[in-house]
Amino acid sequence: MVRFGGVTWKLADSSKKVVPFVQPLVGDTRNSLSGTIQNNFTFQVAGGVDIKLKGPVSLDLVPAEYTLTRQSGMSANSYSAAVGLQFSFGK
Repeated sequence: MVRFGGVTWKLADSSKKVVPFVQPLVGDTRNSLSGTIQNNFTFQVAGGVDIKLKGPVSLDLVPAEYTLTRQSGMSANSYSAAVGLQFSFGK
């Protein structure tokens, strides 16, 4: 289980059609094996571009993520990238 907390910074005026963003997160990764539970520090930074399509729908283009997890003095690194739709509610 991974629990994160952080913010998303939009790097342009939200009225623009193309808005780059960056999202640093800090959290905890919980692992369990044979009844032993470990909580480990986890840091994740993500970034990408939101492209507004129509109304509340936008396309998240290449929201790439890097995740660092520290466990028992060792570091685990992971990377990912994706494309997806975002639906915004409210103003």
